[in-house]
Amino acid sequence: MIVINARKGPQEVARAATRTRDESVAAAAEAELCHSSYTDLRRVHCSYQHGTLTLEGRVTRYYLKQVAQSLVGRLTEVVDIDNRLDVVPFADRPMR
Repeated sequence: MIVINARKGPQEVARAATRTRDESVAAAAEAELCHSSYTDLRRVHCSYQHGTLTLEGRVTRYYLKQVAQSLVGRLTEVVDIDNRLDVVPFADRPMR
């Protein structure tokens, strides 16, 4: 149930509802990745807007980039995936 605030117009309320739905889809995608046994996928950031889920972050292998895409592709709300994951082999990562 959506409660309309007297100070907000219907368009503002609709935008807020869309933003909340988008955030919940992104959170569901991140949860899907966190349940994976691959630790690289637990650091992937997801954002969702208008049916497109965007994946951002770094993984150590191209295989993991594909695994991430396959896992989040199962979500029914996801129409397209913009996979912006960078593949940075472990040896190429800077030392901390």
